[in-house]
Amino acid sequence: MGCSEWKYLIVSCPHCGGLQVARAGAKSKTCPYCGRRFSLLKAKVYGKARNGREAVEIVKILKYKKEGGLRKYIPSDDYGDSLM
Repeated sequence: MGCSEWKYLIVSCPHCGGLQVARAGAKSKTCPYCGRRFSLLKAKVYGKARNGREAVEIVKILKYKKEGGLRKYIPSDDYGDSLM
């Protein structure tokens, strides 16, 4: 897939770590969580998306994984070691 097809980047704020969507080609972004502006050229990129809907879904999945997935919501006795 050519790079011109990626319209959005999933990045994290270098100041607070907040995951967010940025337009590919933009040089900087203001974090909606901490309000600080940061360079997208130096930001950690977690993924790329072709459209906004796909980008939002990727952010949801990454936040879910970052927060511990189901382990955060279900006591360990309920699922044993079946979840990674």
